[in-house]
Amino acid sequence: MWAAAGLLAYGLYELGRRWLGAELAGTPAAAGSQAGGLAVAAVYELTPLKDRLLGQVPQPLGFLLGAWRDGRSGAVQMGARHAAWCVGCCWALMAALFALG
Repeated sequence: MWAAAGLLAYGLYELGRRWLGAELAGTPAAAGSQAGGLAVAAVYELTPLKDRLLGQVPQPLGFLLGAWRDGRSGAVQMGARHAAWCVGCCWALMAALFALG
């Protein structure tokens, strides 16, 4: 899941670089886009959606006991499901780190 989120972030970065030009780094426009990314992340951290997602994130032991699936495909399903909750809760932190470089 995090690899997919990272690829999405990189794709957005490349799209912005191609659209705005490679010489964007170090300009006021770059600082504005970084500030915008940080602002979006900060606002998300304060939303009820973030609180709801955190309330739904299963604890590891409880998740293992309640969502167990046998076999390799079951392990992949369990990992993807748990990782999806993690990405939903922590994407703003990763976006902030990405914006800050």
